[in-house]
Amino acid sequence: MLRSEFAKLLESTIIPEGIEQEDIKSRIYPISAALMSMLPQKLYRYRSCSTLNLDAFDKDLVYAVTADKFNDPYDTLVYYSLDNIQEQMRACCTEEFLEQFKQILETKDFEFPPSVIQFFGRNNLTG
Repeated sequence: MLRSEFAKLLESTIIPEGIEQEDIKSRIYPISAALMSMLPQKLYRYRSCSTLNLDAFDKDLVYAVTADKFNDPYDTLVYYSLDNIQEQMRACCTEEFLEQFKQILETKDFEFPPSVIQFFGRNNLTG
């Protein structure tokens, strides 16, 4: 597939908000298939001859950096919509669900995971 054909495929693919997961998959499939057809059988990366690179080669390792070290800040840009989150919460958190969830939390056997306790503080989780 030519680059221009792939660009047209990308530009013509529209995924509206709120459609079913299966519909999303069917719309993305042509892009995925095109990408798979363009992947080379082997990919090479030439590196300088340094101790770190030789060590990585010897130990079959790949070194990576954290997102804050990327040279393009938009590579790790996180987008969220507070309105969308609230809408999703309202859709799934019915009164019945919240009442059942409250009952689970009030049982004597329930214990929050340590990471949740550390983040919120034990006093903020008991009521």
